[in-house]
Amino acid sequence: MELAYRTDSRKFVSGLGKCIEKESSISAVAKTEWCLTKERDRHLFAPEKVGRYEVFNERPLKPEIAQYCEQDVALLRLSQPGQAFWQIRVR
Repeated sequence: MELAYRTDSRKFVSGLGKCIEKESSISAVAKTEWCLTKERDRHLFAPEKVGRYEVFNERPLKPEIAQYCEQDVALLRLSQPGQAFWQIRVR
């Protein structure tokens, strides 16, 4: 996503969080909710927060992990009605 609009150096890219923060067309309320969910559930998998990455391999997925992932997928969908911003930028 970021490379679609970036005009300066493309050597390093930002993560999804920075892209959402800087360029997403979702509402401020949706951004805040997305960020809160990300931060709330990070403890489940982030080693620095006593989590473990293996939670993504467990089946069934914990509901918190599924929601964490679903939010990213929903924001990355290029064909979502009313969300053509990224689709236009990528093209």
